[in-house]
Amino acid sequence: MEIKKFLFNNFESKNLDQFTIQKIGISGKILMGMASESVFTIYKKEIKKREILILCGKGNNGGDGIALGILFFCFGKKVKIFFHSGNHSEEYKFYLEKAKLLNIEIFDLQKFLEFKENWNNLFLIDCLLGTGFQPPLSELYKTVIEKVNLIKQETPSLKILSIDALSGFSLLDSKAFIKADFLAEIGVKKLDNIYAKNYCKDYTFHPIAFPISSFLKEFPTKNFLLKKVSKKTIKQISQRKFDSHKYSNGFSLLIGGSEGMSGAILLAQKAFHVAGGGFSKVLTPSEKTIQIGLRKNPSFMYEKINENFFNDALIKKVTSVVIGPGLNFSEFPFSLDLFLKLDKYIVVDAGGLQLIKRKTLSDKFLLTPHRGEFQNLIENSPNNEETWHKELKNYVLEYKCNVLLKGHVSILTLSNGDMYFFPYSNPKLSVMGTGDLLCGLLAYFLHKLGSVVEGVQFALSFLHLSKKIKSHFPSAYEIAKFLEEI
Repeated sequence: MEIKKFLFNNFESKNLDQFTIQKIGISGKILMGMASESVFTIYKKEIKKREILILCGKGNNGGDGIALGILFFCFGKKVKIFFHSGNHSEEYKFYLEKAKLLNIEIFDLQKFLEFKENWNNLFLIDCLLGTGFQPPLSELYKTVIEKVNLIKQETPSLKILSIDALSGFSLLDSKAFIKADFLAEIGVKKLDNIYAKNYCKDYTFHPIAFPISSFLKEFPTKNFLLKKVSKKTIKQISQRKFDSHKYSNGFSLLIGGSEGMSGAILLAQKAFHVAGGGFSKVLTPSEKTIQIGLRKNPSFMYEKINENFFNDALIKKVTSVVIGPGLNFSEFPFSLDLFLKLDKYIVVDAGGLQLIKRKTLSDKFLLTPHRGEFQNLIENSPNNEETWHKELKNYVLEYKCNVLLKGHVSILTLSNGDMYFFPYSNPKLSVMGTGDLLCGLLAYFLHKLGSVVEGVQFALSFLHLSKKIKSHFPSAYEIAKFLEEI
């Protein structure tokens, strides 16, 4: 099973272009032609009776737009091109000259600011800025983007397609960018677009002749796309063998559920069994948690937390540990050294995160903070997405652990600095208790698959299936029940 796809940051994307042109010998003209033809083939059906207006910047993203304009013009469409004058690449000049020979209407980009039209009848193609963009925006680009967004706000029927990037969008600063309906990504999956495509109604990917395997041998990347796993595959992994027994399906030790927070650890325990777990035991400081747990399901095991548990014979059968859901960290009696020696997967969440702050761990530890909790761990507040990524890498390299930063784009950062992005947002998970469910799912899949990457991939994919719940605002308990019935 293919777990991941490579993701390229802006520097890597530019480097790949140069590698393809200079080392492999595929000209920039050919690459532009491939890109424009691929986009044309997919989007010609979206144009219908609309006229086409193309905004082109100075870089090769603008050249892509001119090449695309030529194809639409030859297809019989009325095309207007506004381009940024200045220094252009040879391939840009090549397509600009062809557009002029065809008598396509071409204007300087500055003229767009004065341009008036019936916007309802237009299809606007954004080729202002590509992967080479670094903030801040120039005054001209900023003004053009503001005008486009204002027109879109006033004329929702206007359709906008961005080529390879939403112009102005950056992980360093994403305050002003084109609010497009469609994003057509060219050649390779890009890190910025993992975030940018959440702002679009639709997204398409257009592979062209980039020698990715050859490039990666010389310039390996550390960023990967973590793909969703299908329901069918999840069920296959969770399927129990005919000769299985309770311990062969995983034994999770779950520590948490302090007074007043019983539900958190009980949700984590339920999720472990929903995924396929065979045996679990909750250690809790709260007698009430034990009573509630036994009342809900007397087949599960509960015990008052005590420092002698590591002398229990059961400890040798534990396959995964969850520390933190509903835990008051002052009620945790164990030394972390005991868990390091255990050499099993340890999921740390919520109250457990205070226990490991500034402590060197191991690659069997998986911390699962949301952004506020991670800010508390690093005692810093990153001011843009790129800084978040740097802080995550710094943290795992310093403390030798893995971190799953939860969010609309969840980021798994391994102890070696590799980053895996799970970009499938699900607003139904924006409710208390879903992090506890994730802990239980992780406890099962980490044991079952024996890999942090695959364990996280399956746990996030399983939880993401809740997007199909009919209720608009399900509770965490309702989500657990839904997953149980899948």
